[in-house]
Amino acid sequence: NISPEILEEPRESAPQGNSPRKRGPTDPFEEAEREVLALILAHPDLTEDLLERGVQASPLSEPFVLRPEDFGNETHARIFALLREHAGAELGAVLSDELARDLMDGLVALDAEAEEIRQKDLYSSEASVRMTWLRLGILSRERNKREKTDYDEKETLQAEIQALKEALRAVSAEP
Repeated sequence: NISPEILEEPRESAPQGNSPRKRGPTDPFEEAEREVLALILAHPDLTEDLLERGVQASPLSEPFVLRPEDFGNETHARIFALLREHAGAELGAVLSDELARDLMDGLVALDAEAEEIRQKDLYSSEASVRMTWLRLGILSRERNKREKTDYDEKETLQAEIQALKEALRAVSAEP
């Protein structure tokens, strides 16, 4: 019972609210990637040791080391590899590397997030940084587990996920 003229009329777009909404990734995995990268830029002093040696926490038998393969976004993986090569360095030193040219836009965007972290004094403790590291490791392995078809590989990844979750609980309980 609707006339064809009404259906043919152009629709008005919904009014946009005046509240600025922060745009960014809504995928927890991508958010965790950006969080780790921004953290490295915001606190090179707190992340240098983690980049070089990894996270040591109970019950992990060996330190957990993030690798570029832990990043699902190829640009993020390349930025992580570059930042790892320059562990502890400020952004200026990283940008002077020839490899930074192709990653300039991503680095500048991440540095804006890093500035927000510095201003709000977020992740200023070693424990909070380690928790962020472990969270990305968990999400990375969960993604890999979903993509695998071999049950033995899935079982191995599940064991890693459990160990990382236990390590995350241990770190979060630290004073």
